[in-house]
Formats: sequence, structure tokens, C-alpha cells
Amino acid sequence: MAMAMLHSLDPHGTHEADLQPIEILEKAGDNDYIVSTPSGVKCHALFNPFCGYWFADDVYRVVDDKNAKGSGAP
Repeated sequence: MAMAMLHSLDPHGTHEADLQPIEILEKAGDNDYIVSTPSGVKCHALFNPFCGYWFADDVYRVVDDKNAKGSGAP
């Protein structure tokens, strides 16, 4: 379990939203992970080592269960 900023809760990137728990499901690429959000949405996430936060894009990079690694916008 990790804590992340969710795009749907912080659409303008102000980082004022509370961190939310995410479950890391699998690694999809270099610093690209498939995660599950508290609402059950599966999406892509990345870790920013400079600020120490995970960022989950539950708006534009939602995962289709049929093709987990290849779905979502680039």
C-alpha cells in the first residue's frame, strides 16, 4: 500500500488534495505502474523521487482490464 495524489482530486496540479491510498498491482514499464485507487479504478501511476509522491492518473490513464499494459493514453 502506498499513498498518492489522484488526478481526479487534484485536476489543476496544486498538490492541495489529500494523499489517498493506492494498491500497486504491477509494473508496466520504467516508472509506470498499474494501481488500484480507493474507488476501485485501475490506472497508471508513477513515482516522483524529487517530491516523494506517487501520482495516479485516474482520469486519462485508466486501465481496461482486457489489456492492462497497453491501455490508456501514452
